[in-house]
Amino acid sequence: MEQRQNDPPYFCTPKGARMIGWAGVDGIHFCFVRGFGEMVFAVSPMNTAGNYVHP
Repeated sequence: MEQRQNDPPYFCTPKGARMIGWAGVDGIHFCFVRGFGEMVFAVSPMNTAGNYVHP
């Protein structure tokens, strides 16, 4: 998993997300979302609408 700094969020990155890493392909990244504790979310911008974010 890559770690980057200062990358802007994608259109499907949840509001209040703190990005913690990148897969390095297709914009897939991982984040914590405010209000969900330590649950990690995977964000996949290339998925179909409604399937972009998964815990």
